[in-house]
Amino acid sequence: MAPGKSLLRHSVGPRAFVLITLGMVSLACVRSALAMPLRAPRKVLGFIAHLACRPRRRASTDELVELLWPERDSTTGHHDLRQAVWQVRKRLGRDAVVCQHGEVTLKAQLDSDRDRFLRAIDQGELEQAAGLYEGEFLCGSGDFGPGFDQWVRSERFRLARLFQHTSETLAQRWTAQGRFKDALSLARRARDSDPAQQRSWRLLLRSLLLLNDRVQAATEADVFERQLSLSGRDAEPDTRVVLSTVRTCCRETVGE
Repeated sequence: MAPGKSLLRHSVGPRAFVLITLGMVSLACVRSALAMPLRAPRKVLGFIAHLACRPRRRASTDELVELLWPERDSTTGHHDLRQAVWQVRKRLGRDAVVCQHGEVTLKAQLDSDRDRFLRAIDQGELEQAAGLYEGEFLCGSGDFGPGFDQWVRSERFRLARLFQHTSETLAQRWTAQGRFKDALSLARRARDSDPAQQRSWRLLLRSLLLLNDRVQAATEADVFERQLSLSGRDAEPDTRVVLSTVRTCCRETVGE
């Protein structure tokens, strides 16, 4: 699936803007069913993304300068901020950004996959949420500065954990409905999105066993145990139970 395809498919209105933050970062203008990519400098995309994620989509000018241009002095940093505002208005319209009383507010009709993802989870639309999560938050955004990078890491961690929890809940629901292949596909996505998470490996191994694919389950278990050994981590209690089940099933297969 192309980055943001799920979001673009659900976008409404004759003219709106879409910000893709989960996976490849991009900005697009949507006119009816047509999506036109909008090229923008990397820092401008970071500026838009940060404002779009803020409460009321608002931040102080000093904070934005500190986040995005920490290496600049105050005068130069505020000049760079004004240039970023000009770049956003050039792409999203004159009224897209309002600057007053030392604050910058994003006013553009801008939808984002991150907001849709969180909204879908809040509304219990887990299948839609899983479809919207197409990769880690602001993947490849680069080194903007300590403050901005810390914010990205924190938000990336939060969204990834939400996706893991969503995947686990949804896969269990699909399993109960007999949708074993769908559950397995989602389990693979969850594992691939964060291979360090043992719960995602457990989900994958259980899904393979439910499909009676014992050979693949054993192969994945070998990879998982090797990864644990190389990283010096111990298997969690629930993980040990699942790995033991896989080994038992493999011995039964050999004995058949």
